[in-house]
Amino acid sequence: MDEMIMRFMGTGAGEGVPTPFCRCRVCEHARKVGGKEIRMRSAFRVSKEMQIDFGTDIFAECIRTGLDMYDLKYLLITHTHDDHFAPFNLYLKSLISRGNGEKVHIYLNEDAYGLVEKYDSLCFDGNRHFYTDSTKKDFAFHQLHFWQEEKIGDFVVTPVKGEHKGHLEKNSANYLIVLPDGRRMLYALDTGFYGKETLSYLENVQLDYFIVEGTFGSANREEKPYSHLDLKSAYNLCQCLFEQNSVTQKTQVYLTHLNQEQDYTHEEMVAACAERKTPYRVTVAYDGLQIEDYVN
Repeated sequence: MDEMIMRFMGTGAGEGVPTPFCRCRVCEHARKVGGKEIRMRSAFRVSKEMQIDFGTDIFAECIRTGLDMYDLKYLLITHTHDDHFAPFNLYLKSLISRGNGEKVHIYLNEDAYGLVEKYDSLCFDGNRHFYTDSTKKDFAFHQLHFWQEEKIGDFVVTPVKGEHKGHLEKNSANYLIVLPDGRRMLYALDTGFYGKETLSYLENVQLDYFIVEGTFGSANREEKPYSHLDLKSAYNLCQCLFEQNSVTQKTQVYLTHLNQEQDYTHEEMVAACAERKTPYRVTVAYDGLQIEDYVN
C-alpha cells in the first residue's frame, strides 16, 4: 500500500520569496531571516506515489525537504504555468541510469493536455516528436476532464474548475481527492473565487482538508477576485464554503501559494490569521510543512 506524506514541497507563487529582482521589505526580510520566510514555487507531495505539480524549483525542494521522487507514480498538474509544471524537469528522471524502471503517469486536464503537442512542435534536433520520443520510456501522459472521477492508485481524483487561465486552458484544475481512508482533500491552486458551477458541485462534499491559495496576502483584490485570492477573499471563499457545509468545524484549512507583492512576512500573516476568528482552523503553510495527523 502507498505511504502517505502530506507535505508542502513549496508554498510560493510564481515569483518565489525572496524573488531575485526585488528588494522590497518582504524579500529583504526573507533573505536575512531564511527559514519559513523562504518560499519556493508551490507543489504538494500527497504520498510516496502521488504529487501535485512539478514546477521550476522541484530539484531544490527535494533537497530542502529530504524527499526524493524514486517511488513517484502519479503526478497531477493544476495548470500549464511554469511555476506549476516545468516539463523539462522531467529529464531529471530520463537522464539517470539507476531509476526504478517504472513510468510516472502525468495527468493534465482538458486543454492543458495539449502542452505535450506544443513541446513536440519545437522540433528540437530536427525531430517532430522529440519531446514525446525522449520521455516515453519514463512518462505517460493522460487527459482528465472536469467533474469526472478517476481512480488513480489508492486515490479517487476529481478535477474541479478554478477561475484561472493557464497557457492553454481557460480554467485551472483544482483537485478533489478522496484519500485512502475516505477523508477528502481539496487542493485549490490557482483558483480565484469559485464560480457557481464549482460551488454547486462542492455542495455535496464535506472537506477534511482545504488547501487554498492566499497569493496576494495583505493586498486588496476585492470580495470575489478572478485568477488569484488575497487573504480577505480567501477567507470569503472559506466562509462561502462553510455556509454550504463544504467547510465545517472539522476542516483544516491551509493557506499557500504566497507572493511578495504584498506586505506580510510569514509571521505577520500568521498573526493576521490569528486575529480572524473562525469555527475552523486556518494554518499559514510554509515550505516543508507536513500535515501531521495524516502520516502513516
